[in-house]
Amino acid sequence: LRQHESQALSVLHDGLEIMLSQFTNIRSINHWRVVAGQLALSESRFDAALDHFQRVDARSDQAAEAAFLQVQVLRRALRAEDDSQSIERLRQELRSSADQADEALRTALGATAVAERTQRLRTRLVELQIIKADLHVQQGDADTALRIIDGLNLDDDARLPGGVIAEALQVRIAAHRTLGQPREAQREADRYIEAAPQRAAAVLAPWLDSIKQQVHDLLDAHDDTAALELAQAELEPLARRIEHWLNNSNAASQHKSALLPRVADAYRLSGQYGDALAVYDRALREQPNAVQLIYGRAECLFHLAEGESRQQRLGEAMLLYRRITTAGSGVGERHYWHAHLRSLEILDRINRNTQQIVPQIQRLRQRDPELGGERFRRGFDRLQAKHS
Repeated sequence: LRQHESQALSVLHDGLEIMLSQFTNIRSINHWRVVAGQLALSESRFDAALDHFQRVDARSDQAAEAAFLQVQVLRRALRAEDDSQSIERLRQELRSSADQADEALRTALGATAVAERTQRLRTRLVELQIIKADLHVQQGDADTALRIIDGLNLDDDARLPGGVIAEALQVRIAAHRTLGQPREAQREADRYIEAAPQRAAAVLAPWLDSIKQQVHDLLDAHDDTAALELAQAELEPLARRIEHWLNNSNAASQHKSALLPRVADAYRLSGQYGDALAVYDRALREQPNAVQLIYGRAECLFHLAEGESRQQRLGEAMLLYRRITTAGSGVGERHYWHAHLRSLEILDRINRNTQQIVPQIQRLRQRDPELGGERFRRGFDRLQAKHS
């Protein structure tokens, strides 16, 4: 499956390259420039994404969307940057790009009478204001950020996607934290759950996902300390409030199915493995074959394997990891490669069948020389060096 996905992606890249280089006069060329930019953005090729979006004709229907997506590219690039000079440069570019996008979106909004396009442009304008507010928080101007978010009147527009509201709430909470108001930050979550319980799951799920992605980005950058600090500061408190709401309300079963796995992940990433294990077990009763839950439960057992229960928990974890590796990479690259690494780490930890470790790593290298990426390759390399 991994090979097929790689081949399909290669065909897509080749097709877009031909389209954008040889058929620049076709009417749909700006649409394909946007598609190419979105693909580059999804692969974190920020310079390429900007180039594609900047080539979109300013007179085309895609111009406003391309302008907004340039802002998204710069925001992603800013989050991924760790050099102080580059961070300041990107912030300046982001401010300028946001102003240009604001003008492009308002111009497009004034020129359309199509209801669906009108709503999409209005949503993009709201998203843009949230991004501007987030930039103010990063620069220490949390008061301005709160004024921007308050001015959006998010509670009055039921048509806004839950993810947009979640992003706004996340910025509000970050602003309160910057101002040294942790209780206000917690009240934001409480206020929304109480005011709009029927929409809570639609907002809380992407909210948790957004913070979780930031934690994973830090883990991929090998900054485990920052990842844990972020998870404990933002993921865990929100997850505890959500679990309390789920346990003490008439939340629909589909809300629990959507939120419980995310709550469990939040506890696990925060280092609260016992609490996470209890929630994983609860969620697995409803979704016994969910890979995310199987992986999460295995991770908890791996980290809780101490004392008299050490052998038993490592044995249970090994069985779960093998379920994932046997299923193949279609279960998700992160889960697949980490499960392989954990299986070998367990052999190393219990000092049993260690002669299998190096040959297994060599077989995995034949499948993918990168061994799932740098984050996991380091672990494989360490094991291979130890047992060679």
